Amino acid sequence: MNPEILRLWRSRPFQIAAVWEVLCVGAGIVAFYRTGVEIYAVAGIFAGVVPMSVVMLRFLRSQKAGAAADRSKDIVQ
Repeated sequence: MNPEILRLWRSRPFQIAAVWEVLCVGAGIVAFYRTGVEIYAVAGIFAGVVPMSVVMLRFLRSQKAGAAADRSKDIVQ
């Protein structure tokens, strides 16, 4: 697997944004099935996609700038 993709999967902001996106899409789908109003599903998807797109853009910008290696797993003594 590509090391940049692994670095993205291991980053905390991406993990938080991924969980948020799943929750928002699920809530939008549940709201649509309960009320029958399509705008609730669209709003749920939009609310989940916006933070994910911000995280992805910031990650790509840091990769382009040559970000330092992830040191979150280093042992602190």
